[in-house]
Amino acid sequence: MQLVHQLYDNMRYHFGHEEEYMAEVSFEGIDQHKKIHGGIIEEMNKLLNESKDFNILELKLVREEFKEKIDNIPPDEYNYVKHTI
Repeated sequence: MQLVHQLYDNMRYHFGHEEEYMAEVSFEGIDQHKKIHGGIIEEMNKLLNESKDFNILELKLVREEFKEKIDNIPPDEYNYVKHTI
């Protein structure tokens, strides 16, 4: 379970850092991107609250669920990278 909490903490740190950077460069899509982050955090909170004991299979399922969510983010959500170049 410690690994899952570490992943969660790293995810929150990454999202916060990314959102700060988006604000610094005045990325126009920041509000929508924050909503995506919020949705991922909400899903992770549910998983952590509902699960008391994670095993390897559960971790693989969590990984696949979030991979699917990330893979389905529209390409225009990544435009902030182009915006900063």
